[in-house]
Amino acid sequence: MMCNRLLSIILSINLLNIVVINGQCAWTAQNVSQGLDLSCLAGTVINLNDSATPFPHLYKFSICANAESCPGKGSAMVAQDSTNPDEDLCFVLGKYEGSIAPKIYDGDDSPNANGDFQFEYPNGGDCGGRSRTWVPRFTCEPGTEFRVAGDVTERTETCVYDAQIFTKYACFNGQTSCAADDSGLSGGWIFIIILVCGLFAYCVFGYIVMALTVNKAGGFGDFGNNIPNKSLWVNCIPLVMAGCSVTKDFLVGLTNRGGSDKEDTLVEESAGNEE
Repeated sequence: MMCNRLLSIILSINLLNIVVINGQCAWTAQNVSQGLDLSCLAGTVINLNDSATPFPHLYKFSICANAESCPGKGSAMVAQDSTNPDEDLCFVLGKYEGSIAPKIYDGDDSPNANGDFQFEYPNGGDCGGRSRTWVPRFTCEPGTEFRVAGDVTERTETCVYDAQIFTKYACFNGQTSCAADDSGLSGGWIFIIILVCGLFAYCVFGYIVMALTVNKAGGFGDFGNNIPNKSLWVNCIPLVMAGCSVTKDFLVGLTNRGGSDKEDTLVEESAGNEE
């Protein structure tokens, strides 16, 4: 029972993480046929700051995820912290919602014709009777994973915060996808390839060494006696099975410890009553 409950808790935590991190991270813009796909950046935390003096604020922006938090204020997509050592302030500026789609940026500062998207998340913490609003802008810059442009700016007395990020994933022409970008091998595949090559080399060179040195009489044709470390491999399976059996007994003993203690207590009580 204890193992089942522990497994259920672990699975629940993993499912929660999947829901938060792997939510929708690709949209069709509200006023254009071409969309924005930030799946390659999902879960990435971008650090930003503003120009407040003498203590600028720090901003943590987790793309497509509510991976940040402020004490007592729950999870958030964007959190603002103060660098003033005399303050302990943290504000939630916005929460991630996959249903909030971007629109093509149409501001006065020459929007990028190759791709310029802007979101608006009006769901941050309270700011004097209104909600703080996070307005990130993603602008096309070919060949750049992501780059922060300038400081976060707060619109005067509106609790609206603007930020601009340059990235290749915002480009219309030849918009980069994760699949197209993933040209290299992952660490797992590299490990598997090295392991297979190592085993192959071990078997081939070990066989040659055995045939030329230890088993000269049998030569290369004596396959059974040229297997390197044959006795080790023959005994390996029984040893592994024995180890699994011992581990199983140990784990069963741990899970049943509570019940056995109760049984021992009952035996002692019954023995005392007989006396």
